[in-house]
Amino acid sequence: MNPSTDEQIEQSAKIAIYLGHCEFVAVAIQQHAMDEKTYKQWQHTAYVKTWELARAYIVARRDKFDQQTMYENFEALTKKWKQES
Repeated sequence: MNPSTDEQIEQSAKIAIYLGHCEFVAVAIQQHAMDEKTYKQWQHTAYVKTWELARAYIVARRDKFDQQTMYENFEALTKKWKQES
């Protein structure tokens, strides 16, 4: 979890950017700046699958940086969508 090679650093940066995008989407939906129904219809499966694949990584990052709110909106939106399915 501590990238040391250029390739690992690049991959870590790509993951952070993509997860940041997922968090941004969740916040935008929460703030009604993005239409939830439209985004859900378009990206539901990919969005939920991303959370499922990244969950362990996110939990480890939360623990490592003692920041339990990291990606909390992404997590909440995913849980909501899973309950609605």
